[in-house]
Amino acid sequence: MPNFPKSELEVVALAEAMIAGYTANPADFPSIDPLTDLVALQTTLNDYQTAARRQRRFRPLANLRYIL
Repeated sequence: MPNFPKSELEVVALAEAMIAGYTANPADFPSIDPLTDLVALQTTLNDYQTAARRQRRFRPLANLRYIL
């Protein structure tokens, strides 16, 4: 039985592993089009990571509003 990721870090690690696998072994994944599917997965991962970094950066500012 597969172990599905339960945390955000595990989901990111899975996406990175999928991208690495698709890139290293394209013949094993004939249904994946590297120009659309792989680019879409990489773009989605990049967008998520950018949003997560932004959220971590601004979280302390959000807490200041309640202190003041």
